[in-house]
Amino acid sequence: MFGLRHRGLARKRACEADGGNSQGTNAAGGNSQGTNADGGNSRRTNVGGNSQGTNASGNSLGTNADGGTGNSQRVGDDQSNIEMSNGGFDDSNDGGSGTLQVMDQPTKKARGRGKKNETQLRVPPPSGKVMLKPQGSKQFTYVNYNPKDYKYGSQVGALIKRFYPGMVNIHDEEGRILEKRAAMSWNDYYCKKDITNVTYARLLKCEFWTLFKVTRADVRKADRNLETYLAKRVSDLIYQARLDAVKIHKDCDDNQARAIHLTEEQYIASKLWWCDNDAWVFLSKYWTSKEYKTKRKAAQASRLKSVDVAQNRGGSRPWGETQQLLV
Repeated sequence: MFGLRHRGLARKRACEADGGNSQGTNAAGGNSQGTNADGGNSRRTNVGGNSQGTNASGNSLGTNADGGTGNSQRVGDDQSNIEMSNGGFDDSNDGGSGTLQVMDQPTKKARGRGKKNETQLRVPPPSGKVMLKPQGSKQFTYVNYNPKDYKYGSQVGALIKRFYPGMVNIHDEEGRILEKRAAMSWNDYYCKKDITNVTYARLLKCEFWTLFKVTRADVRKADRNLETYLAKRVSDLIYQARLDAVKIHKDCDDNQARAIHLTEEQYIASKLWWCDNDAWVFLSKYWTSKEYKTKRKAAQASRLKSVDVAQNRGGSRPWGETQQLLV
């Protein structure tokens, strides 16, 4: 008898209405699961409890008995989502209408540098110096680092402006001064020294290696790559300086500035912050000279004759960095 009674107690009970399944206590605040008359599943507390189920093919979560502060969610016959409160919340609904919230799509950031934006020299990230590996003859790749924020190219751009020598003296082999002019190439950074008799070129490279590092095996190649890379970047700096002066005077972009030539006085009035006065006056006079215009026309003709139709179309990002981002 005990065994039969035990098996009877362990056997699941049948659903009371339409054969649905029910679990729980129905008297004093217990939870129940069952099937209603239309086949929906219901889970609820009859006295002050929470309920969850489907009524008329909809889902319900809420407080059914005493109007407490429970929340309910329902899916009506039209499958619309409704959030409602039966006990005093601000977003209560008595009918079948819900509130639809549409989030604005984030705007895409335009590529390239905006007008009058300058790259600032930054300290290394909290993890320490960023590890580089030389690639090719003038580039680097990053080792275990995501190059989306702190980049060696942008830091070089800030450094060549910070250590721009201004006016330099050009000497011959015997040390006699041949000319005095504005620095226009990376070699000119070796022609000027600070008060401690250290060249501006060495100061710049020492500052660069306080921000980045390479393995001992890559030191020599890294130094050669950096030297070649700096030569290109200083040449680009002087070229871009004229365009930036035109953009200040005419309020235009790079594409428009390339075809615009200012007078010497207009160049002088559009001085850039990183260049001292004497050097800027020299450059302003040089950009209006016949020598510069002849060299510029020759360079344009050379580019047009080039077989490589994609030259100067790669943007400012180094190819080694682009390869890493494509992986």
